[in-house]
Amino acid sequence: MPVRMLVTAFEPFDGRSENASSAALADLEVAPPPGVDLHTALLPVVAFEAGDLLYKALRDSEPQVILCLGEAGRDAINIETIGYNERSYGIPDNLGNQFDGAPILDDGPATYEATLPIDDLYQAVAVLNIPVERSTNPGRYLCNEVLYLACHYTTNQPEIVAGFVHVPLLPEAVEGKPSMPTDDVVRALRAMISHLAEAWPDQQKAGSQSL
Repeated sequence: MPVRMLVTAFEPFDGRSENASSAALADLEVAPPPGVDLHTALLPVVAFEAGDLLYKALRDSEPQVILCLGEAGRDAINIETIGYNERSYGIPDNLGNQFDGAPILDDGPATYEATLPIDDLYQAVAVLNIPVERSTNPGRYLCNEVLYLACHYTTNQPEIVAGFVHVPLLPEAVEGKPSMPTDDVVRALRAMISHLAEAWPDQQKAGSQSL
């Protein structure tokens, strides 16, 4: 059976008209990788609302795998390994909210580790000669918030794996900053998703989080 997967992306923010994550998600929706029952959600770049919509999508889709996407001014695909219980917004969100060190969850732990198979996903992209890195810094903006909340959702559901991938900005959206064409981003994401789909039957048999 196909693995049921929720993939999320973000709307544009910071004055840009497009978001690299939602551009990639649109391509994935048109042609989902084989072996995947793909569910998607476009999240607002708004404190609290992003988490609320994420949790609604999780309840509606009941996924086995959660892969959240966002964009960042970096020169490689970044597979995030940890989420932090902190809101520190360097810029306001799309409704003007801004925080300086506020917790995401008052009673939550300081961090959550992503439970996707980071090293395997890294290798799946690296063999394509697409720049990719492991990252311990998802920022403290909405991307980090969604990663933290996705991992929190799985706390009592260890059969679900969750994580976050930052993709570089769109070349047409920036000038003089790191970027990556959508075609390359989609190739990288398809490779990661395909690995997750192919490894899922073994994960079910093992009954662990290791894909």
